[in-house]
Amino acid sequence: MKYASMHMPVSFKKVYFIEENAMCLSTAYRESNPDEVLMEYVSAISIDGENITLTDLMGEKKTFKGSLKFADLTGAVIRIDC
Repeated sequence: MKYASMHMPVSFKKVYFIEENAMCLSTAYRESNPDEVLMEYVSAISIDGENITLTDLMGEKKTFKGSLKFADLTGAVIRIDC
């Protein structure tokens, strides 16, 4: 068996590498109704005045008129007042 640096098997090193570079995708919720999901797998947020455009992992876009109230990208939560 081949070993990578730090005496780890190559396969474990690859798993570590994938976790190190994992994407953070979020779920957007309506501020007034936290159970209402506006979009899942959000990868980008664009704000132009009162227009908030969310883009998901597949490139689908949804635009909402309102304001961004909360964004916890490490916790994968976005809240929009719309």
